[in-house]
Amino acid sequence: MVHHQHELAQLIATSALVTDGLLDPVPALDTLAGIGGHQAPALYDLQRLVMACQWLAACQHTGAGLEPAC
Repeated sequence: MVHHQHELAQLIATSALVTDGLLDPVPALDTLAGIGGHQAPALYDLQRLVMACQWLAACQHTGAGLEPAC
């Protein structure tokens, strides 16, 4: 994560979670910016968020589309 901070920040900032107004990216981006000094729980949450953003980006990129929520 340290070596790819810029790319991960871009992934989070452009995620459907952020662009659709479901997530405030500031806490995640702040955690990412200070990744060297954070405790394991914050990094675990950040990793899970990045994985979700990557999955959403892959779904949008492949045109798989997602069903709207109820």
